[in-house]
Amino acid sequence: MKRRVSVFTTVAIAVAGALAMTGLILRALYEVLHNRGSETYRNVYGLQIHWITALTSIGAVAAALLVAVVARMLVIWRDTRDTNAVIRQVDARQRETPRKRIQ
Repeated sequence: MKRRVSVFTTVAIAVAGALAMTGLILRALYEVLHNRGSETYRNVYGLQIHWITALTSIGAVAAALLVAVVARMLVIWRDTRDTNAVIRQVDARQRETPRKRIQ
């Protein structure tokens, strides 16, 4: 059986991830706004990355997450609409007067 993940754990992971990325985002914004976007920094693996590249990558991830959230909301809306349509059909059939049997 699958172990349930508590809401606290989910929130804690989200906050930790946001805090970890905030420093990079703010530094990249600072460097780009002060016309130093082409300067580089070294990541954990020792690769040189331009500040504008980091900012562009973060923007692409944010756009992808936004599209995913909108798509999920659309799917939920469609499922709700379909469920309500089925319920209306069932209610309409139950309200019909019963047919008389021909004997």
